[in-house]
Order: sequence, then structure tokens, then C-alpha cells
Amino acid sequence: MKWTIHNTLVCPYSGVAFSSISSLRFLKFILWYEADILLLPGESMKLYSSSVLINEQYHAVKVYNITRYDEAQWEKLRERPSCPYQSTATTANACSYQAHCAIKRCPNNFPRGLLSSRPSASGSVITRP
Repeated sequence: MKWTIHNTLVCPYSGVAFSSISSLRFLKFILWYEADILLLPGESMKLYSSSVLINEQYHAVKVYNITRYDEAQWEKLRERPSCPYQSTATTANACSYQAHCAIKRCPNNFPRGLLSSRPSASGSVITRP
């Protein structure tokens, strides 16, 4: 079954990402996962028994939970600290999570360990420009 990604949040402390996804049959879920990539809005994926096809490439994805989409639950996830990808961080120096980030692959391709600052409490949703 083909799934389309609508929004993605990622926690810089744990590296766990949360994506709202929907199918062609209008089923909508929240996927909690860890992977070597982030599912970005507008991308598509197909689930297979041992891997996931994302934009015509296979990836290993560790799924922690899949829940039926609920707007209140999504808003609670948005309130948690989230990666500032595509909102405030345009350089590695602007990323306030750099020193403590647990995300396996930075969505902005920032190199690790450039900063020693403490993370801020602000968060944002990942959106494609």
C-alpha cells in the first residue's frame, strides 16, 4: 500500500520521528519511527515485510508505534521540543540542538559537534520549502 507523508516532527533528544501519513483510501495515521532518513512532507512510501520503499529507494525503518491520526495527539507532539529544520536554523551555528542532537542524519546535513550550547525550548514542524 502506498502512503503519503503530510507532516513530520523529530525529537532531537531521542532521534525518534513522528510522521502523519495517509493512504489512497483516506486512512490517516501517526507513525513513530527511527530511520537513517526523515520522511518529508510530499514524499511517498510503500511498506514491505522487511523494508520500506521511500522515493524508489529501500531503507531500514525501526517502527515504534502506529496510531490512528488524532489532531489533539498531533498537537501534543508539536508542543515537545522539535528539530528546527527549515524554520530557524539555516547554518550549523543557528541550530540550538547541535551539541545534544540524537538524530542519526541531520536533515540540513550539518556536521556534528560544532556547538556546545544548550538546547532551547522552542520547536517547529518540518515542512518542505
